[in-house]
Amino acid sequence: MEWPFADIGSADQRISRGKFPLTARRLLLPPSGRYRDEVNRETARLSLRPVEVDDLDGLCRLNADPQVMRFILDGSTLGREQTADRLAAMREHWREHGYGIFALRWRGTGEFVGWAGLATPAFLPEVMPAVEIGWRLLQQWWGMGIATEAAVDVLRFAFDDVGLDQLLSIRHVDNDASGRVMDKLGFQTDLRTTVPVYEQPVSVSRLAVEQYRAGPHCRGRLDRWPTFGTSRTPTSRWTPGSPSRDGH
Repeated sequence: MEWPFADIGSADQRISRGKFPLTARRLLLPPSGRYRDEVNRETARLSLRPVEVDDLDGLCRLNADPQVMRFILDGSTLGREQTADRLAAMREHWREHGYGIFALRWRGTGEFVGWAGLATPAFLPEVMPAVEIGWRLLQQWWGMGIATEAAVDVLRFAFDDVGLDQLLSIRHVDNDASGRVMDKLGFQTDLRTTVPVYEQPVSVSRLAVEQYRAGPHCRGRLDRWPTFGTSRTPTSRWTPGSPSRDGH
């Protein structure tokens, strides 16, 4: 689900109370925007690093695609200026909170793939305070398990490094592709509701740290998680019966 990053919330926002209580230990990052090396991450096929100015062109392609944006808030595409504003807000979120959105690039070539990461779902006040996991990929990278691969690493970052107690994942009720990714990650549906202003029906799912620790995506339990390939060929190594196409 997209977050309207102009309203991502402030660093002093309390996150220890509310319907979805959580706590976090902050990763203190320098205000220059040049993040500590350990925040940069890699998976079998992807590199993940906090979004930077040079990601703007890729983000513009992403936000200008009607198929990518069809389930995002009111479904509108975004122009370059709007995307630049959201990129600035993403970078500020990293500086304030110590976690945020990672740019995804293909290892070896450096091609921009999309993004995945953590944000504050201020667009849905009834679940606040909370932290949400989300992802978005360029169309040519759909159907390869990349959303799941990136999201698994973001889960590890959120629970093992940042120290969150739980995460939400929010999707439009018709976005079945994202729903399949949530299922693979172990999220469980908590409620269905409507996003104010946009009047869009969404499903809100939750994953607690205890569920993460007991699940196959936790560090130390990698024997139970599929091994992602290193080529651009869609992987078929899923739990039997699960679809390999995760969409975005």
